[in-house]
Amino acid sequence: MDVLLIVLVVVFAINGYRQGFVIGILSFVGFFGGAVVGLQLAPEVAKNFESPGLRILIALVIIFSIALLLQAGLSWLGGRLRDQILDKGAKRFDDIGGAVVSVIAVLVVTWMVAAPLGSSSVPWLSRA
Repeated sequence: MDVLLIVLVVVFAINGYRQGFVIGILSFVGFFGGAVVGLQLAPEVAKNFESPGLRILIALVIIFSIALLLQAGLSWLGGRLRDQILDKGAKRFDDIGGAVVSVIAVLVVTWMVAAPLGSSSVPWLSRA
């Protein structure tokens, strides 16, 4: 799992550099905000399923679906705003800031997902 996390951090840093700070921060806010909303809604839906493993799967699908939907919307808005940056220095700051925001985002989301799974009643999930 550690190698996967390192790969994710590198990939997100490169992608964040390409997309920039404005898109990155709005994307992060959208994803994080969507995940928070999903964390509120998912238990209500998942409790209708009998299997603990299926409940977790349903909850994760709901959380990530809402997070990705809000991320996409705010990323689109960020793209429109980024197009307005004309100064070279500001563009450079935007590029580097995007890498930083993306790395922070992947670490926060990993923590948000891993923490509840660690206390899961499903043995193979709690060991992962």
